[in-house]
Amino acid sequence: MQASLCRVIVFCADVKKLTGFYEKYLGLTIVGDLSEDWAVLKSGNFELAFHRIGEEYRKSSPENFTADTNTKFVFEITGSIEDLREKLLENKIEVGELRTFSGMSDVVCDGKDPEGNVFQLKLIHR
Repeated sequence: MQASLCRVIVFCADVKKLTGFYEKYLGLTIVGDLSEDWAVLKSGNFELAFHRIGEEYRKSSPENFTADTNTKFVFEITGSIEDLREKLLENKIEVGELRTFSGMSDVVCDGKDPEGNVFQLKLIHR
């Protein structure tokens, strides 16, 4: 038997805000119906889903919610990583500097989505 990862579900406070972020800035496509409690976004053969956390875990306001996570989403991008990084910064999205690592030609930068989930943009030089 071999398992294949097809979807990651992220618990969040504001499904629509996160869905809008990943749709607008990273070009993910909404699959099916979007609701206050559930959304699925498609990225290639992979799905990123958002599920609203239970009321007992919500803070007083979804605007103040910050994720406590040890996960990083890595997105391979096409086009200009510099332009995308600048667009994110202009829209007050937390994004770090562009970096490369010894022995690799990829250019990357890390950021945080509106709820504090860490993501990485990765431009691959082949």
